[in-house]
Amino acid sequence: MKTEGVIIILGSRNDDNGNLTTNAKKRIEKAIEIFNKYKNYKLLPTGGYGAHFNTTNKPHSFYIKRYLLSERIPESEILQIIESKNTIEDLKFSKKLIDTLEIQKIILVTSDFHVLRVRLLSKKIFERVYNIKVIGTQNTHPLNIKINRYYHEIKQIVKILLGIIKI
Repeated sequence: MKTEGVIIILGSRNDDNGNLTTNAKKRIEKAIEIFNKYKNYKLLPTGGYGAHFNTTNKPHSFYIKRYLLSERIPESEILQIIESKNTIEDLKFSKKLIDTLEIQKIILVTSDFHVLRVRLLSKKIFERVYNIKVIGTQNTHPLNIKINRYYHEIKQIVKILLGIIKI
């Protein structure tokens, strides 16, 4: 069966032992739900290392892949893992791989607070015309942390629009 599209699972956080956070698991579970609906799509986990999301000796995308395999997703349905430090790298490195494939459809799975920035970045990074959907999972943070997450996203979006963050 020809691969029609790619489901990119944007990295989140894991602890010092490689255990994924609830929000990371929600992203993966949403990706699996989509994958089960669109059997001719492949999965693409992203995430590397960073002080604020993964300080283990394996990239975050390794833990995403491990979770996918534990959920009985065949390894042949996972393209590879993308080792990246941030959302821009998630998308840029994914694009490099996707550009080598004959597909036009991309589904990006992230958290709800991250959707607007991911939409903005994906329009800037994916130069070729792709059919891109961004799907956000509901985050489970307490209200004060949700507010901080949204505030961070707004700051990042403004920096992108002002050209302070280079893409």
